[in-house]
Amino acid sequence: MVTKRKLPVRDGISLEFVEAGDEKGIPLLLIHGIADSWNAFLRLHPFLDRNLRMIAPYLRGHGESDKPVAAMTAKKWQMT
Repeated sequence: MVTKRKLPVRDGISLEFVEAGDEKGIPLLLIHGIADSWNAFLRLHPFLDRNLRMIAPYLRGHGESDKPVAAMTAKKWQMT
């Protein structure tokens, strides 16, 4: 089952992410490339170990993740 969620990160920005697999499984973080989405990983799901939990966030400005209004700087790209 695939579940979509949003996570607030900072400066009022929220990232959408998708989870699939065993909720208590070993987390596997999947990061898409520029102008791509988590859909690129969806076809992998049937081939992965059943003990994995896929987590695939949309990067800022992609999918339903928020797009900052102000110009992006290296400092703003930090996820701390």
